[in-house]
Amino acid sequence: KCRSRQHELPRSTTLKRSFFPPGRLWRSQSPTFARAHGVRSAARSTGASGSMGGNRVQLAKEVTRLAIRRLLPHDKVGIVDLTRGELSSRGTPQLRAQETARATEMLGVHWRSCLDMKDGSVRDDDESRAALVEVMRSTRPRVVLAPWKDDLHPDHAGAGLLAYRSLYLGGVRLYPGGETTHRQHRAATLGYYMCHTPFEPSVVVDVTSHWNRKLEVVNCYRSQFHDPDQDGAPTKISAPGFMATVEGRARTLGSRAGVELGDAIFWQDPPAVANPVDMIVGEGLSPDPPSKSEPR
Repeated sequence: KCRSRQHELPRSTTLKRSFFPPGRLWRSQSPTFARAHGVRSAARSTGASGSMGGNRVQLAKEVTRLAIRRLLPHDKVGIVDLTRGELSSRGTPQLRAQETARATEMLGVHWRSCLDMKDGSVRDDDESRAALVEVMRSTRPRVVLAPWKDDLHPDHAGAGLLAYRSLYLGGVRLYPGGETTHRQHRAATLGYYMCHTPFEPSVVVDVTSHWNRKLEVVNCYRSQFHDPDQDGAPTKISAPGFMATVEGRARTLGSRAGVELGDAIFWQDPPAVANPVDMIVGEGLSPDPPSKSEPR
């Protein structure tokens, strides 16, 4: 059970609450589920936290939660790690487990689990589909976020495709095995977040007010990033300038949408919205921008 205030999701300031009706959210590189309640899926624990760079520490999941603007107090977010990142070039599985626990506590997600798939071998196969479908049915997310299904990292791409196929199969009543006892569920929306490989986003989420918090969460995974006092094999995300490139991408995305810092989401299918005008938070360009009390 979640402790009340400690695990409430903070309201952010990017997408309107009507964009994410009550339910859950989750994510996968870990996938993330949200029903507004959400679930997010990530291939590794590092991926969920930063969503930029695709290492084991689930950078991506944390970013998803920070990316959603106005979740209500009763909305819930969960994270599904597909692997434990045992092939990571830096740190140890034990150290990464400690780092993940710190990041999870800081994020305040309502639940987080791991399917213990083999690191480096995340595939869209029957066994993996059945495992992920079981999670989707038990948590019943409304929104699912997963790594971009054409990402450079094989596990990221595998996680994205697995989330795509599993989401559909969750709504097939007799899947798997033709049994009639399954609890049918298919989330309303699947979105992909950006890891290594850039894509043209469906929407840019304003994360300006959450940026410092995001960096604090990412810093929980210190073994994976640049640290002159730490020995470890060189990786893409351990380069001294890596975090500068993360911020540079966020600023580029934000500038396109009229905000300071942004994260990208690509929707598998266009989601229905109640009021498209209320989704817009960029101010555009005007010598006299409207006050918050003025109608847009």
